[in-house]
Amino acid sequence: EAGEILKIEPKEVIGLNYRDLVKEREKFRSLSFLQPILRLSLEEERTFRRHEIVIEGPEGGRMVLNYNAFPMHRARGEKMGAALVFMDVTSVKEMEARLRQQEHLSILGQMAAKIAHEVKNPLFAIIGLAEELEEEEQDPERKALLSMIRQEATLSNQWISGMLTFSRSPVSPREEGWVYLEKELPALVADFLRVNAKDDVKVVQDLEDGLPPVMLSRDNIRHIIFNLMENAMHALPDGGVITIRAHDRGDGFVEMRVEDTGTGIPPEVLPSVFQPFFSTKDGGTGLGLSIVQKIVLDSGGDVEVFSQHNMGTTFILKLPVRGVSHEPTG
Repeated sequence: EAGEILKIEPKEVIGLNYRDLVKEREKFRSLSFLQPILRLSLEEERTFRRHEIVIEGPEGGRMVLNYNAFPMHRARGEKMGAALVFMDVTSVKEMEARLRQQEHLSILGQMAAKIAHEVKNPLFAIIGLAEELEEEEQDPERKALLSMIRQEATLSNQWISGMLTFSRSPVSPREEGWVYLEKELPALVADFLRVNAKDDVKVVQDLEDGLPPVMLSRDNIRHIIFNLMENAMHALPDGGVITIRAHDRGDGFVEMRVEDTGTGIPPEVLPSVFQPFFSTKDGGTGLGLSIVQKIVLDSGGDVEVFSQHNMGTTFILKLPVRGVSHEPTG
């Protein structure tokens, strides 16, 4: 079983001294975590119970292992070696993280429902009056101050709108409606580019013919594609390519991908991109990707992100097909 977890044939390592793991570091990269633990158990007779360690998996990516290690002695007390027993708990940790995030979103939603309506109406009044006064004002300094008031009030309104999205209960796919991506995506991409197009950014669409309809409203698809394309544009300060793909997986889901050739997301930031209010952009609300994830999960789908430094980022969405029963996965 250990060999299956680490993708190593037992015959390759049986009989090796633990120090050999250091000598052949590249060959046994996925075993490198064993060396310091075994050394402490063998040389210092340390015992480890229910410890966790995060390692680079044999196929890349993050792997979480739960392990026990202890020295072994013969009947007369002579030291004979050390044993290390471990299991892969990566999927368990990912599930725990998702549950914590859902609890966070639930609390946020309850709070948002109580304050949003009280705050939005005054904000609309402030924004409207600031715009009107800004247009009439002749003094440049006062005009700049009014512009600042309008911009800050608009940003606050965006935050409140995002919080309201979290406060809404999931709506059944039947109530939300359904769309044909093959028809709607080109129109939505064109809408986005009318305002946000860049001369040095090329947008490519690769949509499979005859895609089945997905159980999301046009407004939800619009929100998803606008947010993902905005993030892709932000990652391409020197130009590049954004590619939007969609194909029928054949298992009750359509897979949609939004790829860019941009700067990529740093590894230390990647686990946090779907967290509410987390943003690396100046003036960003940190709610765009959180709402994208919530829309997809509430529909019974799923969303993942993969990224490499200076190689680009790919968002992969599993969107439920109309006529197939799906439970919310959030």
